[in-house]
Amino acid sequence: MKTKTITTTLAASAVFIFLLSASSCSQKQNSPEHSEHGEKKMHEEHKGLANEFVHSNDIIVLQEQQAVTDGFSQGIAGFYEQYLLLEDAFVSGDLEKADSYADAMKLQVLAIDTSGLNGQSMEAWQNHSDTYNEVLKEMKHIEGLEEKRGYFAHLSEVMYCTLRSFQLKNIVANAAFCPMAFDKKGAYWLTSTKEIRNPYLGSEMLKCGKIKEEQVGQ
Repeated sequence: MKTKTITTTLAASAVFIFLLSASSCSQKQNSPEHSEHGEKKMHEEHKGLANEFVHSNDIIVLQEQQAVTDGFSQGIAGFYEQYLLLEDAFVSGDLEKADSYADAMKLQVLAIDTSGLNGQSMEAWQNHSDTYNEVLKEMKHIEGLEEKRGYFAHLSEVMYCTLRSFQLKNIVANAAFCPMAFDKKGAYWLTSTKEIRNPYLGSEMLKCGKIKEEQVGQ
C-alpha cells in the first residue's frame, strides 16, 4: 500500500491530546486508488504509539467522523460499556473477570450491525474490528495479569480511534494518561468519569494519572 505522510487536523489540533506525549504520532493517508468500481479509497492510518503502548499496529482513523446508523452506534456503545467492565477488572486486579469480559467483547464486536456502513467507513470499521479480535484473542491466550494489561493498552488505542472515526451517540469517554505505566513508558485508557482509577497499576498506584482529553469524539 502506497502512503505519504501528511499533516492532519487530528495531529495538529490541541484536542487530539490522547496522542500527546514523549513520542510523536505518524499520520498517513493513502494515495488515491481506484477500485474495480472506480471508487477512491481515502483514509488516514494512525500508527500506534509505540512508546506509550506495549503494542503497535496500523490503525485507521478517519479525518472526518462518519455518520452511522443507530444500530451501529448502539452496538459500539454496548461494546464500550463492556470495555469499561474490563477496565474495572484490571483496576481491581481480577484475572478471572478480565478473561470473562474479554470473551464477551469478542462476541459483541462480531454482533455489531454494520449494514449501514460503506466505502471508507466500512474500511475503517473492518480495520478496527479485525484489530479488536486479534487483541482480545491474544489477551485471553496470554497468561498473567500484567501481560494482559499490555493488550488492554492497545485495546484502548483502537477504541479511541473508533470514537474519533464515527459519529456515535450515548458514549461518555475521557482519555486518561498514566506516566508510570509499563516501566515509565506511560499508557492511556478511556474512562466514563473524571475519576482516576488506574487499570495498569491497580492498588499499587490507583490514583496515578490525569485526564488528558474530555468527551472524546464529541
